[in-house]
Amino acid sequence: MFERFLAEFLEKALGQYVDIQGLDKSALEVSAWKGTVELEKLVLKPRSLCEVFGLPFELEGSIGQLHLKVPWKSLGTKPVRATVKDLEVVIRPTSIRPEEFTAREW
Repeated sequence: MFERFLAEFLEKALGQYVDIQGLDKSALEVSAWKGTVELEKLVLKPRSLCEVFGLPFELEGSIGQLHLKVPWKSLGTKPVRATVKDLEVVIRPTSIRPEEFTAREW
């Protein structure tokens, strides 16, 4: 049950940025209770990244490994740490003209 909840949470949290459809729920259960979650071979969703961040170029790429360290006992006071290994990104200019691009405020 917990692994299903965690898989759904990861899908909602990361799903707009990466493709995590092939998530191994049984592997999640074992590591999640220890406070670690490792995801491998994630594919970046190019359209989503550009739309979310308002970028005037296209991105494509992958993440070899995403490691999350979750401090369950201190979740409200300590940060969740994320480590990315083997990040590969290809950037291409879009056909958007500069006057069509509107910068986002962060």
